[in-house]
Amino acid sequence: MNNKKFPTRKLLRMQNYDYSNMGVYFITICSRGKEKIFGDIITGKNVELTLNENGKIIKNYIENIDELLIYKIMPNHVHILLLLDEESRKNNRSVPMIVRSLKSLSSKKIGFSCWQRSYHDRIVRNKREFEMIWNYIEHNEETWNRDCYNV
Repeated sequence: MNNKKFPTRKLLRMQNYDYSNMGVYFITICSRGKEKIFGDIITGKNVELTLNENGKIIKNYIENIDELLIYKIMPNHVHILLLLDEESRKNNRSVPMIVRSLKSLSSKKIGFSCWQRSYHDRIVRNKREFEMIWNYIEHNEETWNRDCYNV
């Protein structure tokens, strides 16, 4: 009998938390294999993000999320800040449902599964954290050369 221990997958979601609760959520979804398939960062006098066709498709789906506050599409990942409110609860909307829809619809339109299996989330706890995350998303392409997702 083989007693090898297999690595356990790290849980990315908070245990026993209801992700349909009202609140603000910071979501990061990476492309499959962290491949740069959504666009390019152009550096020069200004740093500029240029979306390719895949990035434009994803942009279209993200902008149709009712709970959307701000987002940024990067070459191999997206950052999304969501606000789930009373209306979201009435419509049985949750973070996993929103992410699942985005990944499914955009992959179908693009023609291949372009996303990693899961995603990262952070439940935003206060105004200071909200402002830091907003600023991070808004200026993300400016820090691309130091970004942990720039592989």
